[in-house]
Amino acid sequence: METLCEHEIDRKACKIFLENLLSDIKKGKTEQRSVISQYMPTIGEDSLEAVAYFLSQTKDVFIFRDLDAKLGTLRIEPLPFISSFVFRITGYYDIKTHKIKVVDQSHPDIYHELFHAMSSYRVSQRELGCGFFQASKGIKEGLMLDEGYTDLLTYRYFHSPIFYHVGANLAQKIELMLTQDLMQVMYGLNDSESIYRFLSNNSTTISTEKFKILFDKIGYYKKIDRNIINIFNYLSDYLVEVYINYLSKQYQLGTLDRPKVIEFLDNFKRHFTEHVFADEDDEMYYCDSSEYRDINMKLSYSYFQKALLSKPKH
Repeated sequence: METLCEHEIDRKACKIFLENLLSDIKKGKTEQRSVISQYMPTIGEDSLEAVAYFLSQTKDVFIFRDLDAKLGTLRIEPLPFISSFVFRITGYYDIKTHKIKVVDQSHPDIYHELFHAMSSYRVSQRELGCGFFQASKGIKEGLMLDEGYTDLLTYRYFHSPIFYHVGANLAQKIELMLTQDLMQVMYGLNDSESIYRFLSNNSTTISTEKFKILFDKIGYYKKIDRNIINIFNYLSDYLVEVYINYLSKQYQLGTLDRPKVIEFLDNFKRHFTEHVFADEDDEMYYCDSSEYRDINMKLSYSYFQKALLSKPKH
């Protein structure tokens, strides 16, 4: 698995750039707009405060590639009311045009879309992506992982409500295995390959490919039904098995002892039901299937010991 120290040079360069930018924005508010325009000539005054706040909250955590170029060409425009009403959306980001449209510049969705915009890349019209989503030569993957994790980040840093409940829950399970710091760096650098490699190393290539396909399939369902619950249970069970396999390897190698294994299992279990399902009024979470409770029961040291006995020595 990658380590954070591999990205420290990129992180420091990104942080220095942002500190200079935010300092100039502060000066620009009292001196002249031209100071800010050199960084963000296409962003209007009404969006500037939201962008500055977004950057101030993320500058010490994320590494966004080519940030100066992204800020220099980003456009933020109002989302027409008819689009919002017909498609039931409050905002979106278009990778091809590098443009955000939101119903209101002060709407919390602007931060979700800024995460998409700042983590985006475009090699050509057929090879592009953002965060953990990538499209290449007509093949798209990682959309729901990206939306779920972006929602989780927007909730974490800007207290916005979770919309992609299933995606956020599954993304958080992956983050618990990889650690928050590392997964946030991977997100900014579009490094979904390291995630899938970790999953594959602790399961099989075939099961990881199935995980990717089913995760994206969740996005095609317009409402929570039995199909979604079945897929969610399957993917949750897969991630539990991946984590137990990973802990088993570390335990056999001597890098983890019994107290640490118990601590990690308890932490994983404690977060297991967060950001699961919401009803139509977004007032309550649903996670009461017997299958899911059975999966949850695997996160115990007794199950870990049984699993350990069935695995080869490392």
